[in-house]
Amino acid sequence: MFDEKTLIELNEYNHYYNEKIIGHCKENKTAITDKTIELLNHSVAAMVIWCDRIQGKSDWPKTLWTNKDLSIIETQELQYYQKVKMILSEKNTDELITYKTSQGIHHKNQMGVILFHALNHFTYHRGQITLEFRKAGIDVIPSDYILYKLS
Repeated sequence: MFDEKTLIELNEYNHYYNEKIIGHCKENKTAITDKTIELLNHSVAAMVIWCDRIQGKSDWPKTLWTNKDLSIIETQELQYYQKVKMILSEKNTDELITYKTSQGIHHKNQMGVILFHALNHFTYHRGQITLEFRKAGIDVIPSDYILYKLS
């Protein structure tokens, strides 16, 4: 369903704009809202969890959801950008992955579907971050995929 080439491209796109947005947050640290940091942390934490699920891990520290340090978020984002690249080089996108949700429900999905979900999830929250930037009077960073392809 989702081939390696497409997922590599989406990972590059995500990382490109995630770096820009995290940098923009650092530049505007006194103006950004707590919700902005929560959305960034939530998005990175979700990538941690989905990548770990693909690799068979199922337990995460509770602090994963409470981080408010932009430097830690930035480091984790880079680590999981690299981890997605590694996963794509080691696993077949059609491989069935069995995982357990946070509610303890077991599911199976193709690895490519899981990665697409995780990457798309970040895109969704970047839209919410854009709204938070507007609320705070901060210039927004357009992050449409077509703009990425034009750059």
